[in-house]
Amino acid sequence: MKNPVDMIVSASAESYGKAVRVLLDDPQVDSLLVIFVPPIITEAPAVAAAVREALATTPAAKEKTILACFLGTRGVPESLVTLQAGKVPSYAFPEAAAIALSRAVDYGKWKRQPEPIFPQFRVEKDRAAKAVSAAREKAISSFWLDAGGVRDVLGAYGIRMPQTAPAKTADDAARLAKQFGVPVAVKLESRTLTHKTEVGGVKLNLKDAAAAQQAFHDIRNALETLGKEKEMDGVVVQEMAPEGMETIVGVSLDPAFGHLLMYGLGGVAVEILKDVVWGVAPIADVDADRMIGSVKGSKMLAGSRGAPPADVPAKDVMLR
Repeated sequence: MKNPVDMIVSASAESYGKAVRVLLDDPQVDSLLVIFVPPIITEAPAVAAAVREALATTPAAKEKTILACFLGTRGVPESLVTLQAGKVPSYAFPEAAAIALSRAVDYGKWKRQPEPIFPQFRVEKDRAAKAVSAAREKAISSFWLDAGGVRDVLGAYGIRMPQTAPAKTADDAARLAKQFGVPVAVKLESRTLTHKTEVGGVKLNLKDAAAAQQAFHDIRNALETLGKEKEMDGVVVQEMAPEGMETIVGVSLDPAFGHLLMYGLGGVAVEILKDVVWGVAPIADVDADRMIGSVKGSKMLAGSRGAPPADVPAKDVMLR
């Protein structure tokens, strides 16, 4: 059987009734949309009556979803009223019927989902609040957390991060590289410059303390070239994270919806690609799965071009 079933122009009302019975009795058919375009020889009310009779006399009709679309030129045709009496949702256009059926399917899938789980986590709220307050006090206008503040906030919520510490001098950067163990990353710390890569403020995979020391000088020289040396507060030395798939998680406070959680592909191109999705907090385990699977780049998490699969179960960090 092919979809759609084409009822030719000479099909009678009885033919429509028979087709409805056959289709509803087929176990492969879950739903049925009856579309009728009135020809010259077949009356719409007769077809509507035949469809209604077929539904009333076919036991399988009780287990399946039936919709109708009787196309007309003006007003509400009598056939539409007849179908409404038979409790068949009728639509002016096939597109509207298809959209409604799609929504019903989505709702059914949602109803069959397992009960959502909202994990409970221990959070050091005071520690996070102090970090935010300290950053606000040091702010020039709008404020950003410094390396210590980021560490305190993420740590308060149980989110792991590489060893990270600020360095005010090149010697400090070298000392921290020895302390953490190489390789390390050295990144600009600034209360005013947000996108550090755009000003030469990120140096990665540094193999020894001398390289970390030189990275400090290189970042400062890059800012001097741009006339932005006064915007440098120092650098951040960070243990290099292992290679993996970059993703982004963020939170925004919307005046209408409250706290929203963002997830998507990360990296330097995140604002260009905008491959992100938003969810309304609180986020349950099924919500996290849905968000991860709904971005365009979700297939990359399964491993691509020889890369190993990403640790998708680590999504529990999104729920915190």
